Amino acid sequence: MWALLNILVAAFIIFMEFPSYLNAYYKWKYSEEYREWEGKSLEEWYGKQYLKKHQELLKREG
Repeated sequence: MWALLNILVAAFIIFMEFPSYLNAYYKWKYSEEYREWEGKSLEEWYGKQYLKKHQELLKREG
């Protein structure tokens, strides 16, 4: 019975969480494409603190 319950719990977690994990993976892997698709600026997407540390993003954009 415990094995069946463990399988059901695992299937439920995969069914409920997999789309969120997949979406997060693609946003992480292709972040610039998603930023452009959503129409956000560099500051909106990354934040001021991050852009202060990574000036190369501003140079590449401008």
